[in-house]
Amino acid sequence: MFVSSTLDEMAPERLAVRRAVDRLDLIPVMFEAGARPYPPRQLYRSYLSQSHVFVGLYWQRYGWMAPGEEVSGLEDEYRLSEGMPRLIYLKEPAPERDDDLERLLDRIRDDDTASYRRFSTPTELETLVANDLAVLLTEGFEAAFSAPSETAGPRAYQAPPIPATPMIGRADIVSTVADLVTAGPSRLVTITGPGGVGKTRVGIEVAAAAREHFSGGVAFAPLETVGDPKLVPAAIAGALHIGEGPTPLIDQVVEHLRSREVLLVLDNAEQVVESTAAAIGRLLDVCPSVRVLVTSRRPLRLRGEQEFPLEPLPPEDAAALFVDRARARRPDFATDEAGRLTIDRLCLRLDRLPLAIELAAARTPLLGLTALEQRLGPRLEGLGEGPADLPERHQRVRRDVQADVLHRGDRAPPGHRRAERHLERHLLVGRPLDVHAEEGRERLDDLGRGRARISRCDLDPGVEGAASDGLVA
Repeated sequence: MFVSSTLDEMAPERLAVRRAVDRLDLIPVMFEAGARPYPPRQLYRSYLSQSHVFVGLYWQRYGWMAPGEEVSGLEDEYRLSEGMPRLIYLKEPAPERDDDLERLLDRIRDDDTASYRRFSTPTELETLVANDLAVLLTEGFEAAFSAPSETAGPRAYQAPPIPATPMIGRADIVSTVADLVTAGPSRLVTITGPGGVGKTRVGIEVAAAAREHFSGGVAFAPLETVGDPKLVPAAIAGALHIGEGPTPLIDQVVEHLRSREVLLVLDNAEQVVESTAAAIGRLLDVCPSVRVLVTSRRPLRLRGEQEFPLEPLPPEDAAALFVDRARARRPDFATDEAGRLTIDRLCLRLDRLPLAIELAAARTPLLGLTALEQRLGPRLEGLGEGPADLPERHQRVRRDVQADVLHRGDRAPPGHRRAERHLERHLLVGRPLDVHAEEGRERLDDLGRGRARISRCDLDPGVEGAASDGLVA
């Protein structure tokens, strides 16, 4: 729904149109002036190409004409709307109407391809627009849009991505978190954990499991590329398909969600956690039926937040994931008992992190298990870069694993490295390890949990041994 008008003189009328459009649960596209990385003409052309209905508001001003252009942006927008339904509204009286605008209005009347109405006040305009849009919809101009009713489905928001591979294990975790999201005491649930542990994938699966509980739908806002904290409201608004308007985006988001039952999923919030917390705190204060699921390496630390720390995979699931992803590359991949032991050692070396396991498994058809284990040095050189379409954060998996869990590189705090070595000695050194026996699996579980907890601790020099003892006591 593209709304075309001059900005300053028609500001009250633009707000009236937005209210009318919101009443019908449609999406207004309202281009506003301001500092932008692209020329205005390129932007409104892009907006128009994504719109289905053109709404033109005209009063006295013809609008600004850029140097070298023959018409103003106002007239250019009308020209570019050819082929889509047009609703034209003319404000009267207009004693000082520009001559060029009179010429444009004559052309619109001559074209005879638009609904053409006059109005005097914003309230009158709001009623006209709401009624005209309802008629337009019932006449079938755009079947994809439907007015809200008791049987209408949820509004179409930005959906979570569809995973390309099956999830191995963690069905119980997905069920638990879905219960927290849909019926838990807190309306904010944050999945935390180190890089590569699978927070995003679990979040996507939880959103799918919880979708039917939210009549207003699910909106997915990826924050991994948001480097400026000030852009968090824009990312949330984008997930809700809310265009820019005369009021701050966060105000528009709050107003839109105030009476809706929606699950908002914010993925990878760690680099903008403070601004995310500010935006979500305001939403939860004002929108009683909204629930929020966040994935982040650290919690938002809001009152009432339910944190769910995500641990590495258990040994059986880690090995199953490795085999599944290796077979995706080579369907005839098979292994004997010695190979299974090698896979268990590889998964342990990778701290049973799903992302690291997937990258290693993808290299197996090329290198073989023995060569991969040999090449998987202290800095994980054997992992490779992974598929080209992985998100940027996954392309940096080696650095993530080193910094967050493995702590074998120079970037890890000395206290973390010493605590982890003490933990390994406590669990592994001098004690035969059978990864298929119950006792062996328990020790691997303890090691994985201990490493993950060490990565979240601030250890003082000299106390790391006692700290790691406490992790496995």
